Amino acid sequence: MAKKKRSSLIPVILIVLLVGAGFGAKRMGMFANEEGNTLEGVNVQRGDLRISEPVTGNLEARNSIKLRSELERETTILFLVEEGEMVESGALVCELDVAEMIDRQVDQEGEVNDAQAALTKAVEAYAIQEIQNLTDEAEAALRQRFAEMDLEKYQVEDGEWTNELALAEESIALAREELAKAEKEYTFTETLVSKDFAPVKDLEDASLTKQSATIKLARAERDKRLKQQYEHVRRLEELQEAVETAKREVVKTEKQAKARLADLEAGRTSAQSRLTREQEKLVKLIDQISKGKIYAPEAGMVVYARQKSRWGNGDPMDEGVSVRERQDIITIPRPGGMVAEASLHETSLRKVRPGQRCNVRVDALPGQVFEGEVTHVAVLPDSNGWMSDPNQRTYKSEITMVNGTLEMRPGMSCSIEILIEDLGDVLYVPKQCVFLEGRETVAYVKANKDIDRRVVEVGSDNRNYVVIQKGLDEGELVLLSRPASFQPQPGQAGPPGLDDGMSGVEADPSASPSNAGGDGGGFPAVEGAAPGGPGKGRVRPEGGGRPGGGGRREGGRRGGSGNGGGSVKADAPTEAGAPVRAEPTTMTDGAAPAGEQE
Repeated sequence: MAKKKRSSLIPVILIVLLVGAGFGAKRMGMFANEEGNTLEGVNVQRGDLRISEPVTGNLEARNSIKLRSELERETTILFLVEEGEMVESGALVCELDVAEMIDRQVDQEGEVNDAQAALTKAVEAYAIQEIQNLTDEAEAALRQRFAEMDLEKYQVEDGEWTNELALAEESIALAREELAKAEKEYTFTETLVSKDFAPVKDLEDASLTKQSATIKLARAERDKRLKQQYEHVRRLEELQEAVETAKREVVKTEKQAKARLADLEAGRTSAQSRLTREQEKLVKLIDQISKGKIYAPEAGMVVYARQKSRWGNGDPMDEGVSVRERQDIITIPRPGGMVAEASLHETSLRKVRPGQRCNVRVDALPGQVFEGEVTHVAVLPDSNGWMSDPNQRTYKSEITMVNGTLEMRPGMSCSIEILIEDLGDVLYVPKQCVFLEGRETVAYVKANKDIDRRVVEVGSDNRNYVVIQKGLDEGELVLLSRPASFQPQPGQAGPPGLDDGMSGVEADPSASPSNAGGDGGGFPAVEGAAPGGPGKGRVRPEGGGRPGGGGRREGGRRGGSGNGGGSVKADAPTEAGAPVRAEPTTMTDGAAPAGEQE
């Protein structure tokens, strides 16, 4: 409902503005006579002309302390000191929400304790393994020593082998003695039996004893031979291999000990790294929690930082507003003057240079003009600007205030006029008097009742006027729009107004290429339709509005939105040379009023 009310009020407001503009124009002498005829143009003037580049910006302290969020995540402002308040050094100026971090701190302390316990366990396991390795290595070395001793005992003179060989020879010697004794006994018994001094049974016993002694000797000799040929060799090789095995066991034990220590060392190092990492996380959390409270490092006045984003300005700083990491929250200006930060359109770069003087008007300090100097122009366009308008490129610039006052505050809006050059004794006309038709720059000169189309050469221009280098003379009356009966030939009329294709005329950085002026004339949309009349679009000093189109239907009831036909917010000189606001009232059948000039 409110939207419909606002829509219904728009025509009323436009009518009031038109009436007021017409009344003002009449009081300022725009009407040529008392019969109601109106001037359709302005006179070509000769004089001094200032070429300047107007921009808007905001004041900032030249030297200030920026307090920003150092939390590594987006958070919310819980407390924020009032803007403009004077604070002392060390005073709390902002508090951020760190409740979630405090909860994480408790969990992290548990992680640190677990990591500490794991490290203690790993260290003790390593120490135990070191002791076990010493034991295993000592046992392996002892087994090697025993094997070597066994071999030495077997091989040494008067050793085991010598003893075994001596035993075998002793057994053979005993067996021989027994055999010799048995043979003597048998012979003696045999003699006794033959003489019948002993029974035959005794001879049989003596024969059995002799046979047993013979077998026993053969067994002893056989045992000696087997020991020498087989058992000695086998035993020697067994003892030698036992020594080699013991040596290999020592090496294996040493390698196993190193491997076990390496595993435990890796576990101990991993546990130490985990503990260090968890401790660092805890320290970082504690540090982050401490950064949730921001204190003033110096005494001064609190100024809220302006949020900037790809889509323009964000929410103003206040309690409950979310802020991201490294985002400025508060600035505390230091003594040392002010600077104005502005954005230059890309078409202004070739005109604006560091060192140029400026006139600065602060909105909060009306009626005062301050001096400034361009101290910096960015080399690359603002990365945030293209998102809000992909067709526009702006470059950040900095203007240093030469004669600032204590009443200036950071964040104040200001209008800046960058002084490019001052031209003396030149001809100039309003930019709305010059049109681009094909490859020609033309103006329409009215002499008595005749209208003459002139091809002109233009030079430098500012937001209101353009220098005429050739084609016009001082005092000639130049129309502010094309004649109502003007019919461009096909292919002749280009976009109404000035653009970059014209020599010496800068394109308007804040409008379309047709900003410099022109009427809304065009070709009929259908056969037999009247040309579209000038539109009602309001044209600001830098231009604006869209080229006029043809009539919407036969008869051309409504013309397109045009430049020259819109109101021209430019000071047009009167015949007496004083700036006036003109209102051309040329009408065509079926066309809207030519517009207003304030």
